[in-house]
Amino acid sequence: MPQYQVINPWYGVKKGQIVELKKVHPAIQANVMEVGAGVKTSDEPAKLLEQAQTEANALRAQTEQELEKRVAEAQAQVQAEAKAIIDEANAEAERIKAEAIKQAGELTPATPEATTKSTKAK
Repeated sequence: MPQYQVINPWYGVKKGQIVELKKVHPAIQANVMEVGAGVKTSDEPAKLLEQAQTEANALRAQTEQELEKRVAEAQAQVQAEAKAIIDEANAEAERIKAEAIKQAGELTPATPEATTKSTKAK
């Protein structure tokens, strides 16, 4: 009688157990593997794996290029914004400096009422 190794156990049988069956019922055929029956080899899984790795490498390279492009765009945008902020700050500083120079010649009395009122005691 042929021997089968249990792959997916069922009630009363453990995984890995060797059972002898005259005929494998279709209901348990997917749960057993004939002992001594080698795994059928094929180049198809290796080819699929190689193809998947090739595609993954191509996607990785494409993603890295896209990432580099986005990083460069972001850096350019940040530099442009920083330049605009610096230019605006410099313009504001020049305006404040010009206003300060304009007001530097004018004197404002500390107590403007002192000149109009008499401070003498009566």
